[in-house]
Amino acid sequence: MSKPLVSVIIPCFNVGKTIQETLESVIKQTYPSFEVIVVIDGATDNTADIVKNIASQQSNIIVCEQENKGSSSARNTGFLQSSGEYIVFLDGDDLFAPTYLEACYSKFAENPEVGLVYTNTILFEAENGLLDIPDYSPNEILIDNSIPATALIRRDIFQAVGMCDTSLPYAEDWELWIRYTRYNENVVKIEEPLFYYRRRHSKDSKTDLNKINNISEQAQLYIYKKHYTLYQKEGLSVNELFKIRNEVFYLRKKVRKYETRYYGIWYRKLFYRLFKPNFYKSIFDR
Repeated sequence: MSKPLVSVIIPCFNVGKTIQETLESVIKQTYPSFEVIVVIDGATDNTADIVKNIASQQSNIIVCEQENKGSSSARNTGFLQSSGEYIVFLDGDDLFAPTYLEACYSKFAENPEVGLVYTNTILFEAENGLLDIPDYSPNEILIDNSIPATALIRRDIFQAVGMCDTSLPYAEDWELWIRYTRYNENVVKIEEPLFYYRRRHSKDSKTDLNKINNISEQAQLYIYKKHYTLYQKEGLSVNELFKIRNEVFYLRKKVRKYETRYYGIWYRKLFYRLFKPNFYKSIFDR
């Protein structure tokens, strides 16, 4: 029995140094039925030449070109050119392990109610090791992004929720997952790290540029305003949200061996009791 088609959508802007490695990681997938949609988003380096050369040797690679409009627009363009029942977005400098698609699809095959599958993430190049992000929960996703931009999702749901928001230059994946998981909260995480996220030596990724330009605050405010009704329903005012996010950022930079008195400040205890009950029990119920 043939397996459903998966569309791997790769937005590209000036990734000539890495795109070949990215495409090779997709071509080597053990999953037998996939297509690759590469969207050249106004690249000014040799990205287009490299992609077209590889595509000329691979019948399942489709190349699209557009003027530079950003990754959200490029992802939407790729989606509209795709045919897969399932889709996954992969940036032009990141990598799949060979079994990524097969492992993710198996979770959909096991349970038809599943809406999204992702795996643990490994950092490479300028940083190495597992990426420290919390597990998904309906509350956690409102406070901070807990799902990588690269996840296997259903075509029909992505289209139903309105695709990517092209107004956001940063944290657009977080905003998408808020909408997507409200439509279908059946999220599965594969503990095995099968996705490789490049932290560049060049320090020119959106994450690096945010540290310079602090564009994340504008993105957070945009997301909060767009989903204001949802945040109010969950009892998260903008002041409480920023306080919690600052606390989470601070705590994630520290080792886990802290004394109970550190976490005993009332708003820290409240945050963990509401949003991290297992961690709360490990600290206060011992």
